Amino acid sequence: MACAYITDMQMPHTFWFWAIRHAAQVMNYIPCMVNGVKTSSFKLVYGIKPYYRVLFHLFSTSCITHSSDGTCQHDGIAEATFHQVIVVGHCKKSDGLSFYSPHSKQFYHSSDY
Repeated sequence: MACAYITDMQMPHTFWFWAIRHAAQVMNYIPCMVNGVKTSSFKLVYGIKPYYRVLFHLFSTSCITHSSDGTCQHDGIAEATFHQVIVVGHCKKSDGLSFYSPHSKQFYHSSDY
């Protein structure tokens, strides 16, 4: 499944960690039959139904707001306040997503996207 994420979105192989992490999460949410009862691995471990709204399309593009890139003044030209990024996973620090910017080669974490 991780290989399909990488090849489908034509991502470089440096993103294997994110693809494997997302594939494991999805595999834990897939329903299965245990002793004739339809359940999932997540429910067997935690005892609650999985919250499917946390799933997202891995490596999709999004836009996030960011502060200005520098302190230089542009005479009458407005500087863009959004950044086009790639969604790579959930942020462990907040209830948002982690994004990768190919332009600046940095990771951003935001709940506003």
